[in-house]
Amino acid sequence: MDQSEFYKFEVDNLINELTSQINSNRQIYERVKEEEFDKKIHEKINSIRENLRHQIRTHKQYLAGLESGLISFSLTIPDDTSITKKDQLILMQVETDKKIVLNLRSMDILAKLYTVPWRTEQVKAHEIIRSMLLHESYFLGRNSVLVDFLGLTSLTNAEESWNSQQPPAKNG
Repeated sequence: MDQSEFYKFEVDNLINELTSQINSNRQIYERVKEEEFDKKIHEKINSIRENLRHQIRTHKQYLAGLESGLISFSLTIPDDTSITKKDQLILMQVETDKKIVLNLRSMDILAKLYTVPWRTEQVKAHEIIRSMLLHESYFLGRNSVLVDFLGLTSLTNAEESWNSQQPPAKNG
């Protein structure tokens, strides 16, 4: 495997992991009832709805950056406050995330360099994807805590998949 094949392999793995994390967060959002979407553990900790809105906004900033070559979190992304229902927000998240994954899976992304606020030199796609993955993982943790606070199960895709593959326990 030459260096370019290895790089494509690495990027593909990062995209797969990012997609898995996005889906795990979406599963959490889907499990929380609309009437519990605004509950907070503490006044300084975001609710599930606020987390979802933040993720949508951040994903739109990443999407704009992937398209333009400049990742900027100071970029003003309209927050459509008219969309308030859980199902509408989840649909907006799904649409945004599909665009991100399609963009990331395009061959152009492998050769492109990006300007980011955390580095003086431009970076390749894998660094952008890692940043997105870290952000998604962070929110998976935050959301899992909120789900536990609400008394709901916080099983993710990976846990459900693992549990479904385990042989049934034998009664002694």
